[in-house]
Amino acid sequence: MMQAGRELDLKVAQALGWKVSEGDGIFCDEDGHVIDEPKFSTTWEGMGVLVEEARKQDIYIDILPQLNCYICEAKAATDRVIGYSTQQEAPYAVCLAYLDAHGISV
Repeated sequence: MMQAGRELDLKVAQALGWKVSEGDGIFCDEDGHVIDEPKFSTTWEGMGVLVEEARKQDIYIDILPQLNCYICEAKAATDRVIGYSTQQEAPYAVCLAYLDAHGISV
């Protein structure tokens, strides 16, 4: 299984519709604005960006903290679960659930 980090963040950025300039690693959002390299899978701040961007795609993220892990569900507007992950770190779980909602395996 893919670990949290740059490769996973790149997959998430692409699923969001963001562009990445090969070679220099510059990320641009769907409107073409240059942004700092995202850290969706490794920081709470990056996870927050993903949660907000997913909402723009009508994907709603539920993060359910448990004693030893985080359960994450990506839901459609109908409240139907369309992506799911359980991981020890919340940002990583959110990324995997979001990608699962898009049918992207990692």
